[in-house]
Amino acid sequence: MTEKGAFLLGVANPKAYLAFASLLGSFTLLPQQHAVADGALKWALCVVVMVVVDFGWLTLGMMFEKLTLSLRAERLLNIVMGATIAGSCATMWL
Repeated sequence: MTEKGAFLLGVANPKAYLAFASLLGSFTLLPQQHAVADGALKWALCVVVMVVVDFGWLTLGMMFEKLTLSLRAERLLNIVMGATIAGSCATMWL
């Protein structure tokens, strides 16, 4: 996958953005009388986090792309990454 393709895949990930926005929506950052400013601040935080995370994943992907791994090593890396995601989700339920 090219850098452009990886970037577009990250930008087109609405599930992650909705999950993050729902987490932010459950907290109040500013006093009640500043509800509009609270929403704007949450939106700005969400955008900053999305940009940082997307570019971080893009950078990590470009670093992994330069590696020459055996098929076994690639498979192990996929298993470890999948287990990490599953483990982090499992901790949310505990």
